[in-house]
Amino acid sequence: MSEPTIPYEAGGGRAAGRDNGDWQLAARRFALARLRLYGVQTAVGLAFPFLLWYLGWAGGLDEALAGVVSQRWLQILLFVAAYQGISAVLFLPFSWYGGFHLQHRFGLSRQTGRDWAVDWAKSTLLGGVFFLAGMESFYLLIDILPSDWWWVLATGLGLLAVLLTFIAPVLLLPIFYRSSPLEDRELAERIRQLAERAGTRISKVCTIDMSRRTVAANAALTGMGRTRRVLLGDTLLREFSPDEVEAVVAHEIGHHVHGDIWKGVLLEEAGIWAGLFLLQWLVRPGMVGLGLGDLSRLSNLPLLVLLGEVASLATMPLANAISRRHEAAADAFAARLSRNPAAYSDALYRLARQNLSELWPPRWVELLFYTHPAIGRRMARVAEAEGR
Repeated sequence: MSEPTIPYEAGGGRAAGRDNGDWQLAARRFALARLRLYGVQTAVGLAFPFLLWYLGWAGGLDEALAGVVSQRWLQILLFVAAYQGISAVLFLPFSWYGGFHLQHRFGLSRQTGRDWAVDWAKSTLLGGVFFLAGMESFYLLIDILPSDWWWVLATGLGLLAVLLTFIAPVLLLPIFYRSSPLEDRELAERIRQLAERAGTRISKVCTIDMSRRTVAANAALTGMGRTRRVLLGDTLLREFSPDEVEAVVAHEIGHHVHGDIWKGVLLEEAGIWAGLFLLQWLVRPGMVGLGLGDLSRLSNLPLLVLLGEVASLATMPLANAISRRHEAAADAFAARLSRNPAAYSDALYRLARQNLSELWPPRWVELLFYTHPAIGRRMARVAEAEGR
């Protein structure tokens, strides 16, 4: 698909004039800076666990803990906690540069350094708890069930994925954002009627206080069952017209109607089962055959992390392609359901401008890294649908 000129003014909205392109130059610089950061961070992310294992530091820590701690569960806890602590310190500069410096440099962030540090500490601690619990279960199950540990762990992680999807809006989201029901009654009624036209219902439409952190706008569908809700950033509600907000919500309803949350959970569970199966029946005997020791050795934890990183990189293009397909289907649904493709196209443009996103990034970047189609591509498809 070629890259058509989008007939929009710099201020947003349909107009006969053309965009002056100044903000797109900033968007390209922003995207390039983030891409460079990603490349460096990925290289360090691969080198760190390899060197920790190859230089024998992980083995030395394992031996030291075995000499002073007799309980296996405590050895695991201390080893994994030490690994997590070193990793957090090592990657702190990358987190700060991408999450604070670049955001301020390009005028997207409203956070103070202290507020950013608090958010970083929360996310690091939360991720550390999940990783620690997962690795504790992994090693203890290998000890208890040498042959059956993988499917028992896969079952447990699969149930946990469903549980986290269910509780995320009510337990995890409040750790970072304050949410409240949408106060605009007229807009809330329009959204309710929108859902009825789609033959479905949404338990809640909420607003979240994104403006405390950023000028960027966003919306999301999260949760399932009684916790499923549409989340609208207050930055979206302040800057977008009611027609545009309605069209954005129509996109989220599209995800609901298409069952995209369940599809995502099933895809995640398929990855869990496939990964653990390969660890037990391919990686484990391979490591023993190469004289690297068994999976149950704590000193091999960095190797497991390295394998996980490589697997994630290898499967990322496919996972992103599936995500882009879901997003494209939700775009088409939004244009039909809102009965206002022009408003949806306007909303997409405003999102690109407000979030400083490239309308037409390099195709290879889109294919490798984007979970959504490029916004220029999304707008062009909406325009094509409108013209039919």
